[in-house]
Amino acid sequence: MRLFERSHVTGARWQGGLWEARTAGGVARARTLALCTNAYVPQLLPALGGLIVPHRGQTLATAPLQRVVAPRPSYAHWGYRYWRQTPEGRLVIGGWRETDRDAEVGYETGVTPRVQRGIEQGLKTLVPEGAPVEFRWAGTMGFARDGRPLVGWLDAEHHLAICAGFTGHGLGMAAACTLDLAALLAWKEAPGITSFDPSRFPELRQVREGVTALGTATG
Repeated sequence: MRLFERSHVTGARWQGGLWEARTAGGVARARTLALCTNAYVPQLLPALGGLIVPHRGQTLATAPLQRVVAPRPSYAHWGYRYWRQTPEGRLVIGGWRETDRDAEVGYETGVTPRVQRGIEQGLKTLVPEGAPVEFRWAGTMGFARDGRPLVGWLDAEHHLAICAGFTGHGLGMAAACTLDLAALLAWKEAPGITSFDPSRFPELRQVREGVTALGTATG
């Protein structure tokens, strides 16, 4: 397998039994195309715009701590808050988007004072003695309309699949889903992702057969 980093796909078309994906650096051709860009999938397939919505997730990381605060990755507050400690001792903690829910929707990836203050309060609870913050950042997550990811064929006839919309739980679910998706792409049984079939949404059942061009949202 070959990976091409920083190759923004502007569109793709099914032609002559193959997908041709266009990038600034050239065209990639393959028999099967899988859309695995989570929140950004609707930019290539607008029909998914109402099913996968971008949400911002904010995080910070401390300097290395002298004690173990989190022996294992942890979730709290129904998954809205999470933290883990790296091998060198840094505490990485994030979430708290429920403190400013409306502002955390969209593709903006800058950190905001309100959410960062919430994360800092969580940090104080875990490390009462205090810990210097060395890094702050934000990223974009794809939230599915019903909270379950979309994994499976979008158009089996034209070899178009999807693996996206993990609703803030991608680190825990995506790796397992891709194993079953690989089986599905090889035309094998994949019972683990049956309930994630995109055709559970009526609007996708309508376009399930006949998706031969992507990219209308980006021109």
